[in-house]
Amino acid sequence: MDNENKEIQENESNLTPEEKVKADISAKVSEAASELQDDINEVNGISDSQPDEGAEETPDSWDDSAWETDEEPEEVKPEPVRITLKRSSFITSVVAGVLVGAVLMFGVYQFPKVNKVLPGGAKTETLVKESDGSKVVATVNGEDITDLDVRYYAYAEAATYASKNGIAEDEMGSYDWDKEVDGKKLSDTIIEKAVAAAIDEVLLIQKGAEHGITLDEASANQIKSQVDMLEGQYGEDGLLLRVRTMGITAKSQYAKMYKKAMTTQKVEEDMEENPGNYYPEDKTVLNDYIQDGKCSVKHILIKDSGAAPAEGEEAPAEDKQAKAQSILDRINGGEDFDALLKEFNEDTGEPDAGYTFAEGQMDPAFEEAAFALKIGEVSGVVKGTNGYHIIKRVPGKYELQAYWAADSNTKIKKKDSKIAKISVKDIMADVAAATEELKAESASASGASSSK
Repeated sequence: MDNENKEIQENESNLTPEEKVKADISAKVSEAASELQDDINEVNGISDSQPDEGAEETPDSWDDSAWETDEEPEEVKPEPVRITLKRSSFITSVVAGVLVGAVLMFGVYQFPKVNKVLPGGAKTETLVKESDGSKVVATVNGEDITDLDVRYYAYAEAATYASKNGIAEDEMGSYDWDKEVDGKKLSDTIIEKAVAAAIDEVLLIQKGAEHGITLDEASANQIKSQVDMLEGQYGEDGLLLRVRTMGITAKSQYAKMYKKAMTTQKVEEDMEENPGNYYPEDKTVLNDYIQDGKCSVKHILIKDSGAAPAEGEEAPAEDKQAKAQSILDRINGGEDFDALLKEFNEDTGEPDAGYTFAEGQMDPAFEEAAFALKIGEVSGVVKGTNGYHIIKRVPGKYELQAYWAADSNTKIKKKDSKIAKISVKDIMADVAAATEELKAESASASGASSSK
């Protein structure tokens, strides 16, 4: 992205599929009590992947309280906490905290597949799971979401919180994630958001599959080849160590997240090219499905260095703020926003569809103005570090995901007792431990190389 767009893109690396993969959750070994209960459930014919009979299957709204749950009569015991060292860098993106060296080793993102039939006969692609110890914690139209999937998003949410709240990277592994924030345990809030994000992504992929948007065989083979190549280069243990710094604990999970990221990208591209396949005819209904801290916008940027003229220099011939205001006046007077954007916008990197982002990913002033808008509304002139913005909120994937979730044909089930066993502390501590180990390994290799 160009320098003039730096302000808008300040934390945008996380918006790419590759950055999303970095945010994958750090899985851990299931505690003995959980394993014992699973054995008991198996003996009694209770399946993690099957919903309890009699449970209502359709959420009335996107609110978590309306999602149905699949509680099991087992005691939820706290998992042992591994208080470990720091973790390395990621902050400045929504997926904060991933070691840069490790990230660079995992370039392209695509995946393998197995077809699954959705309601109405559509098919979606899912991976054949290895025996990774994962537990099904939710289903979306019959599509399983595991604890490893949720941990993927939990890591992203925790890292985002750390970035936004100035938590140093070397504190994240031992940070008190269970402290109370706004009257609620921070870890509970993070897990709730993680579950919502996992469900959102499955809904998006399923909707794309209904319109034929899946990954082809070449992409699947490319993913397998790349993962195998990395394993050949670093060995099984070396590969696992590196993916753990990205919050992943199994080769299969790395491939799965890689695939989901690439599929999501393809669906989002199709949404731009064929919006009629995804959006309701009356897009204003999506105002009822706005999610806090998430939105899509277009904007017109009038750049301004912000520097006062040096002594002896003349003031700029054009008042940038006045120029932005004159454009806003024309918009308010009925002129077309997109036409004026095309004529005046100085953000040369802005996509045709605008920007879709969540809290913590953009300049704070830009976010505050954007989140305050309803779909179709235009902001006033917003001053940022690089200039003046005129922002228009447009319908996007976040509203669509909430809209799809509330549809009477959508069946979302959650197993709260399973979800409660996912520990944010353990996720972040394991990432920290793996990062420290990789840093030590790299330092050792550098020392050996320099001594030759």
